[in-house]
Amino acid sequence: MRTTSKIFLGVIGGIIAVTIAFIIYLRIADHSIPKYDFGLNNNPVNMEIAPYKVVLLDYETQQNNQHYLKGCLFIEPAAKTNNKKEITYSKKLQPYVNIKNSNDTLIIKLNLDRLYEDHNIKSNLFVEKMDLKLSADSSINIISNVYGLGANLKNIVTDDVNIKMTGSINIENCSIKKITPEIKRNNSFSIKKSKVDTLNIDLDALDWWEVKDCDIQVEVLTSSRHKSVYFPKSEARELYWNPKNKDARLNIELKADSAIVHYRQQ
Repeated sequence: MRTTSKIFLGVIGGIIAVTIAFIIYLRIADHSIPKYDFGLNNNPVNMEIAPYKVVLLDYETQQNNQHYLKGCLFIEPAAKTNNKKEITYSKKLQPYVNIKNSNDTLIIKLNLDRLYEDHNIKSNLFVEKMDLKLSADSSINIISNVYGLGANLKNIVTDDVNIKMTGSINIENCSIKKITPEIKRNNSFSIKKSKVDTLNIDLDALDWWEVKDCDIQVEVLTSSRHKSVYFPKSEARELYWNPKNKDARLNIELKADSAIVHYRQQ
């Protein structure tokens, strides 16, 4: 064996040893971070709420530590709750969530400072599961500033859905006239087995989406930058492009399907 080979193998062996040590450290460190589960399987509590037009999800904290929340806001038809407007959450979450109505807005605010204080948390906070369930029977307008919280809409029949989340958005078995999704972080939007008149997609706020087994009349794309999309025949009957400024560009990849492009007069 040549000296250069010995040196090379020694370097490789050292890298492997450091990698294994790092993985072990991460596992130990991961177990040292307190984790909390506020899933709906933990003694769910139902609370009747006043009618609303907008839902605002937010949090408050004075802590400098990092906090990681992983959860979902489930939207279901009000018919499942005898046409009552209700919100459901874990009883364990009850001391840390404040719910109130302000005009037509339902405000759901998480008190992370109390969670830190009650559990004497001195390091980062990691919530493995934090789920909420909300009943809706009309247009849905949701704004969430809670990092890591996604949304799931199922069996909803309504005219308008405007939804801004930081986590992934999933829609299934719905009939909606107009949907406008926006995701503030690098997460995904998925719609399956649904009927939609107009799907509005802002490419500045949404990098990846999936349409599967849907009947979508019109898909409207907009952006302020240079974007590329793949548009299969099964996604929608018509595709509209509405640039935000003169610098916006859209590259469209089409499969071997017949297509007609119309330029609309401005």
